[in-house]
Amino acid sequence: MHIFRKLEYYVKRGDKYVGVSFSGGGQRGIAHIGVIKGFQRDNIPISAVSGSSVGAIMAAAVAKGKDYKDLIEVVNTLNQKDILDIRINIWSIIKGYFGLLLGNFSLENTNYWSLLKGERLTRIIKQIFGEENISNVKTPLAITAVDINTGLDTIFTNVPQAFRDFEGLVISEIPLYLAIRASISIPLVYRGVNYQEGYFIDGGLTNNIPVFLVRKIGCKKIISVEVTKRPPFDSKPLGIIDLGSRVITVAVDNSKYSVVPDIVIRPNIPTVHLGNFNKTKELIDLGYKAYLEIRENLL
Repeated sequence: MHIFRKLEYYVKRGDKYVGVSFSGGGQRGIAHIGVIKGFQRDNIPISAVSGSSVGAIMAAAVAKGKDYKDLIEVVNTLNQKDILDIRINIWSIIKGYFGLLLGNFSLENTNYWSLLKGERLTRIIKQIFGEENISNVKTPLAITAVDINTGLDTIFTNVPQAFRDFEGLVISEIPLYLAIRASISIPLVYRGVNYQEGYFIDGGLTNNIPVFLVRKIGCKKIISVEVTKRPPFDSKPLGIIDLGSRVITVAVDNSKYSVVPDIVIRPNIPTVHLGNFNKTKELIDLGYKAYLEIRENLL
């Protein structure tokens, strides 16, 4: 179906046009799977999805029709090494940061500004979604990122016509796995993504709960799934990963894209550190429990 006809078809569905927005939240994002489990068990018709950071993975999974059981299987095979592929190269780090201090902002130096390479994570995402272009995905999908070269907010989407008045970058020709990988590039933690003339990092910097994306697509009813948790600012950051999380939190607090959803699903999730998969089942169960609490509003 042509992109414009695809968008027109969905918009004409009126009140039946339900959009779901999946927030970022790092490891806490595993709880999204429990919510997806609820949607699929009750056959909730989802017509469009958006996502930021880890939410981009979940939004893409829904758009591609992935079964929640398959997502659970993938998560259960992950271990700390898949997520935390630490890069220890003192010379590279010194080179990168001195380049920044001297005003030599280049794509070459940006590769040194991260603790983790993210290469294993990239391979996993590619195994899940293949090399398909985002424009070929049938369900309307929008993923957030930020181009650090220009400072422009970025939307990777298969319905670019919906964002004709968006004051940023709208990209519809990019491999889906690469768009997702860009959106999960937490500042200072994961290396960003070079694509065409841009260097893209975590969409959560400016739009961690991308409700406005599904609103722009034309959704009449919007569900926001939020797994974020504001870190305490009563002490110094515990490390570079905590620092990256705080950077995103401050940015989100000042986001210009505030749109109120019709329904909010917010699992009550405890503190979970990146790379800790001991709470996977608990997180999925908490997501499903949160779905059940609002279930009657959807049926």
